[in-house]
Amino acid sequence: MQLRIERLWDGSFADERYLLELSVDDATHELVVAVDAPHFGDPLPAVARGSVANLYEYEVVELFVYGAGPRYLELELGPGGHSLALTFDGVRAGRQDVAVAYQLLSVEPSRWRGEARVPAFALPPAASRVNAHAIHGHAPRRFLSAAPRAGSHPDFHRFDAALRLEPELARKLDQAYKSLEAPG
Repeated sequence: MQLRIERLWDGSFADERYLLELSVDDATHELVVAVDAPHFGDPLPAVARGSVANLYEYEVVELFVYGAGPRYLELELGPGGHSLALTFDGVRAGRQDVAVAYQLLSVEPSRWRGEARVPAFALPPAASRVNAHAIHGHAPRRFLSAAPRAGSHPDFHRFDAALRLEPELARKLDQAYKSLEAPG
């Protein structure tokens, strides 16, 4: 499934173009997230590549995956090889960090590409909706969304601002999640 981020958080048009490709690795049951994004050269976190708290304060692409209940996944990926994956048990509640495999594939002056692999246990049960966002810049910051919803400020933790997963991807994510319940 492809997600395109081409609008600001309030729905107005943006010049930036982001592409996320979502798939499931049938052998490992991982959600695979490939990112192709503009590169703005914003300052990077002053730590080694890997998991970084508050990555949303930097140039980042975010993916939210929602299920039938209150549990959801937030995945943040940056052009410096930094990432952050969190599960929540309600809107910003019950936060748990999740280890993901993230590989920065290329960084060019104008674009960057990366791929993350999210373990099945981090997926919400009955995953059915998704949204993707991007943040970059300083004074002013720019907030973009694949499925924008207007409001008084950008808020990416909104269940009502999401797109339906393609049926085949939703089925595979459900199988991946249920594979955790299978013995052996």
